[in-house]
Amino acid sequence: MTRIALCVSALLAFGCGDDSSPGATGGAGGGEPMPDAAPPMPDGPDHGAPSTMYPAFAPDMAQIAHNGGPVLSAMQIVTITWTSDTNAAMYEAYGDGIGASDYWHQINAEYGVGPSVSGAANHVHITTMPPTTMSDSDIQTLIQTSVADTTLHWPQPNNQILYAVYLPQGTDLDLGGSACSQGIGGYHDQTQVGTSNVSYAVLPNCSGRSSSVLSAASHEFNEAATDPLPQSNPGWVGFDDNHISFEFFQELQDETGDACEFFRSSFYTDMETAFNYPVQRQWSNASAHGGHNPCVPVPSGAFFNVTPFPADQDTIMVNLRAIGAGNHATKGFKGQLMTPRTFAVGFYSDADTGGPWTLSASVQTSLFSSIGSTVSNGTADIAIDKTMGQNGEKAYITVTPKTFNSMGVIYIELVSQLGTAKHYMPILIGQN
Repeated sequence: MTRIALCVSALLAFGCGDDSSPGATGGAGGGEPMPDAAPPMPDGPDHGAPSTMYPAFAPDMAQIAHNGGPVLSAMQIVTITWTSDTNAAMYEAYGDGIGASDYWHQINAEYGVGPSVSGAANHVHITTMPPTTMSDSDIQTLIQTSVADTTLHWPQPNNQILYAVYLPQGTDLDLGGSACSQGIGGYHDQTQVGTSNVSYAVLPNCSGRSSSVLSAASHEFNEAATDPLPQSNPGWVGFDDNHISFEFFQELQDETGDACEFFRSSFYTDMETAFNYPVQRQWSNASAHGGHNPCVPVPSGAFFNVTPFPADQDTIMVNLRAIGAGNHATKGFKGQLMTPRTFAVGFYSDADTGGPWTLSASVQTSLFSSIGSTVSNGTADIAIDKTMGQNGEKAYITVTPKTFNSMGVIYIELVSQLGTAKHYMPILIGQN
């Protein structure tokens, strides 16, 4: 993510992939099916049947869009540390090894990113005392002046370079407020060095836990590789136009690392390969499209969820002026105040789940809280006629709009749960 990135403390609190979605409130109960896409069968609506074809339905999952900007196909990681930082050697080994790992290949190959490189020539040691606070402007000035000072021997800019600045414990990051107080794990952005636009990442050690810093580094390295010039020439960022509902779920945090950061299962140590360090799973368009867990490398166990059917959906308008954008057309379901609207969803999984999972729905009271927004959600009554199902079965969801918000929508999260594992399908209801 640019500017405001991986919030490790918030992740541990939310654990959205396994516990709950950020800010979710409210719920839904059972009700009689009221399908409007097609008249019911004489003996009731078609609920399908369990299937051994996985997934039974093609999932209508979002895709992160390519906006035409470059990627760092052979990223050169420059690890920048202070000599007083006792973790410096570990950070250098991390940068040296991640690019050749199977983990790096799995999260990046589909986006045109190959192995990254580093080594002793790309290890920068700052010998001055670290400051107590650094701002983003300070970071950019540090890179610009140090590269220009030939006596310091910093690697010179090129179109593949990433300057990775590790702030030692005790140095806070000022992003209009204390990053450490907010639990911000890092960010990446671009800066001008001479005549070159280059990518840089900033990784504070707020918690004192090196595992948190390294997980944040994998997040930012991946995003820098797939979206190195987010200000001037964006690369892979933002969900496709038909799935603006996923922007609501992600609270507008929509680079490849962001899209998986709310899931506790995304954070693990890659002990199965030679790269034995903490990392974060990252979003894969291919895995999501195939009906698998969109966060790769995929965790063990079957992935399960529900999907709406594209043929049943409408084109709706979303007014995003409250968050600095305009009107956007997307897919969802049109509704009228106090008038029930019913649509079907299909239960799907990529392997046998050993039985059915539960389906519920929630309507948050407010939206985009992570970016300081005060946008209220709309309100609705929701009934689900089949609250348990498995691969191949269907449920019918009836939404009765009570109020639409200033964006002209009601945002709903469908929640699939089996044991402690939860997966989500965001839905938008728009005005007729």
